[in-house]
Amino acid sequence: APDNGVLSYVLQKERSVVIREITNKKYFLQKLSNTFHGRDVFAPVAVHLCRDTACRVPTVYKQLGTVCKTPLLLPLCVPSKTKNTIKGTMIHIDHFGNIITNITAKEVRGWRSVITTIKNKEIHGLSSSYASVAKGKLLVIEGSTGFFEIARREGSAAHFLKVQKGTKIMMRRTDNV
Repeated sequence: APDNGVLSYVLQKERSVVIREITNKKYFLQKLSNTFHGRDVFAPVAVHLCRDTACRVPTVYKQLGTVCKTPLLLPLCVPSKTKNTIKGTMIHIDHFGNIITNITAKEVRGWRSVITTIKNKEIHGLSSSYASVAKGKLLVIEGSTGFFEIARREGSAAHFLKVQKGTKIMMRRTDNV
């Protein structure tokens, strides 16, 4: 990946990672564009690493370039958690108007009853499908990436709630208070 912070989340979660700056032009396409390193550098290097036994030979990695000891890390928007609440943030709105939060299902494991609050609206419980609520109703569901999403059945939750990236969200445990 480019050293532009895109791996910040992964690098701050993983314990043992070695990052190499790809400098050995032997593995690049012959003609490099100024803007398409995914095709010109990363794809050819990935092909090389996946050939035969290359991935099982540690010396192959060393041939790619030098170790990068200080990759660019962007500050992460991490939720804060107490025994009965998690305060998070809206980090993305998808093209359906679903609100993706920075709160994962792992963080509420063991909570049997939850109320999610966003913009003074309360959503009771967690849903396992969009069909579990009536048309037009808001729901909280674990998305395919493991983060909770706030959605509106057959509608845009973001438009309905008039929210934007950075909006605060709170999940409150109600089975243990």
